[in-house]
Amino acid sequence: MLIERDPRVIYIPSVKQTLSNRIKDPSSLVRLAVLDIFDQYILQKPELIGDFYKSLILTADKSTAVRNRSIKIARRIFNDSSDTASKVFLLQKILRRIDDDEESVVESAKGTLMDILFLGPSYKSNQSESKLKDECMKLMLVIGKLVEKSTSDWDLFEKFLFEDIIQANDENKRFHTELLQVCQVMTMCLVSYTVDNVDTEKQNNVDTCLGLLSIFTKSDVPFISQDQLMSLLPYITADTTATAATSYYSWVILRNSLNHLSSLRESFLKSAQTSVLKRLTKLNTRELEVAMPAVWSLSVMLNDTVKIANAACSCLSLVLPFVDLVLENILIDVDHKLIRLLYLLGAFGKYCDLEKYRDIFVKHRLGIKPKETVFSLITKVIMIFTKSNVNRDIRKAALRNLIHCATTHSKLFLNDRVLNVMDTELLQNDDVPLKSFILQGVLEFLEKEESDSLKENTNTAKEKPEKSSLMADNQRINNNEDICASLANRYLQTAMSLCTSGSSDADVFTGVKFLKYVVRMGYGSPMACIGPVINLQLSTNPYIRTVGQGLHRELHEKYEPLVENTYAHNLFGAFKISYSTSKEHCLDESMIIHKFYKIFEESKGAKRKFLKQLPKTVDLKRFQDCEQMQLMEYYVAFLSKNLLECKFTMNEDVYTLIHEFELVVQYNALILKTEMDRMADIKDQQQVDALGYYASSILILNDFVNTLRRNYRLNQKNINPDELSSTKVKTISDQASINVSLYCSGDGANSIVFQRAKEQVFLLM
Repeated sequence: MLIERDPRVIYIPSVKQTLSNRIKDPSSLVRLAVLDIFDQYILQKPELIGDFYKSLILTADKSTAVRNRSIKIARRIFNDSSDTASKVFLLQKILRRIDDDEESVVESAKGTLMDILFLGPSYKSNQSESKLKDECMKLMLVIGKLVEKSTSDWDLFEKFLFEDIIQANDENKRFHTELLQVCQVMTMCLVSYTVDNVDTEKQNNVDTCLGLLSIFTKSDVPFISQDQLMSLLPYITADTTATAATSYYSWVILRNSLNHLSSLRESFLKSAQTSVLKRLTKLNTRELEVAMPAVWSLSVMLNDTVKIANAACSCLSLVLPFVDLVLENILIDVDHKLIRLLYLLGAFGKYCDLEKYRDIFVKHRLGIKPKETVFSLITKVIMIFTKSNVNRDIRKAALRNLIHCATTHSKLFLNDRVLNVMDTELLQNDDVPLKSFILQGVLEFLEKEESDSLKENTNTAKEKPEKSSLMADNQRINNNEDICASLANRYLQTAMSLCTSGSSDADVFTGVKFLKYVVRMGYGSPMACIGPVINLQLSTNPYIRTVGQGLHRELHEKYEPLVENTYAHNLFGAFKISYSTSKEHCLDESMIIHKFYKIFEESKGAKRKFLKQLPKTVDLKRFQDCEQMQLMEYYVAFLSKNLLECKFTMNEDVYTLIHEFELVVQYNALILKTEMDRMADIKDQQQVDALGYYASSILILNDFVNTLRRNYRLNQKNINPDELSSTKVKTISDQASINVSLYCSGDGANSIVFQRAKEQVFLLM
């Protein structure tokens, strides 16, 4: 090899260009070879890394070996690099593999993250405290910049931190104590940095650190001390000088930390309470969700919740004039002041227990009836704004806050009036964004109940509570589980429709998350869930495809006999939805069926049913229907490209496909010949086009069968797969694909497709 003899050839521009081109080669062996060159030679020349590393970190490659090698290379560059932007890029590439389909890639990604972030040399070397803090802060800023890039990166890091670092498991139990100590050092560094840079020009970095610190404080392990929390008071009480991010993350830290700290100085509590209360009416919905529970906890610790009651009364008194407008049918214009007040009122109802101050609400003449609770008054007022004659934006805010209140008062979900309002919006209306908005609120309740249930079960196992207390807790949990199951089944169809709505990513994600919850909890019929789950596997969004893959695996493992008969039918249904959204995407991806097939390839029954049923989904009978035949042509091309990427291990599997698809080709070739013989008599261009799609479909299928036979070195023809023994296949190392040439309407395309069909039609029969 030239590079071995003289490494300087790497500097030649033509060599650089060649390496850049070959990394895109269709052969995984070629891509691996380029990575070898990069690993062995280029990494030893730091000045060249910048020219290559972004194009060569192939962590999303379809080859498992290439992904694993890329993670190793990314790890080396990360450890050797001092550039923050490069480190953020590399860390993101590794982090996104913790949700990979292949277990080996997941293990490699998690192991790499654990080593470079938590068990690296920075924490083991005998260095001074100041040097340790400097090294730690550099790493914290890299992590912080990463999680700021997108919500998905934030969620992935949070998932990794809690499940693989903070929580003890079989993989980390030998060094779990060390991991927690590192987390403690990290939080110490983050607090020190933020305190040292109050009112400085480093505000962007301060916001980054506060965001990262807010993640650590979500843990059940108390990483932040009383003194550290009090040192953050300037950020908690900052008003005009603070950025929105500063205030928000400070309140998240405050809310989470108050769960662990039972005694704080009264001066700190009063300052924080006064500051947050003063700003409640100015907060947006996201800020309210952290500020209200924080100020309620502060008030409880101060034994001064009457201020919250007075604030709630003031809020209600400002809302009541708008009630008259609703009753007079004249609230038709959006009013942003009212929307803000509805969110504030919903937050009071959700987070604050104001029943002991009922007399204050009576004194303010807010319409509270005898024996009516304060919570009932709040929800009654909010419900008025859900009427159909109310402005859509106001109704949307009212619906969401009604669900907010029900989140902490679950019996509200059993109220017929509340359910009727929700059913109208989720089951009867066609407003997709509004459905998504409301369903997101329902999902937050379901996920909160799941989280609370897990925590209570853990605490019960640790503390051994009294029998009466345990029975009461179990009764409450069972009641809430019934409510969750009822809501999940009631709105499952709505979630499914969102998954395939073709609307915004946010709306689709809501449907996906709801479906994910239903599958995880075992609600809903497996037969009803498997179709929408397979739809997710054909999504244009990689994250949604990954979620679909995981849900499909879960359904197969739990309910194989119920879902295995539907695989081929549902795959075709998912393809039709994908085709209606984007024809081009249908042919962009060639690994969909490979990943789909891997889920059940160990199940002989499921595998055999799928392989025998799949060819039957190729319905070419309606060859005179132009639109139907174009769809079928794309479907045949999709199947051919994807099936050739599958790694079949048994002879009978390959022969089954060949045998079944040959029957399809032979049957339709006879019809094609007859139709082509009378083609001169066809005057309608649509009929000509339909015949073109028909001919193209048959030719693609024939190319697929022949390529499959060559890839697996199978020469025998007309073999019944039922007569084969279960022998392992002999495959070539890099399997060939086919060049799909689709029919396009027009004279030039006509002549090419029909000429090929005329030449081959006798060979196909």
